[in-house]
Amino acid sequence: MNRIEDITNCHVCGGANMIPRAGVPIPDILTDVEIKRDILFCVDCETSHYIDDGMIAYEFSYKIGQTIGEKVRR
Repeated sequence: MNRIEDITNCHVCGGANMIPRAGVPIPDILTDVEIKRDILFCVDCETSHYIDDGMIAYEFSYKIGQTIGEKVRR
């Protein structure tokens, strides 16, 4: 089983600039009900990582007109 503490790098950009945030409302895809979750937020690409049914899940957003810096590319 995965734990939020086990996530060390962003699954989207590979960056390590992750900030923990507690109790963030995340809408459930199937029911559209918001569930409060503890997340790790990637500052570099604005991706939220959380654990859903024992698996690592993430939601990402695009920074319109900006590129992810070379320092975080794999």
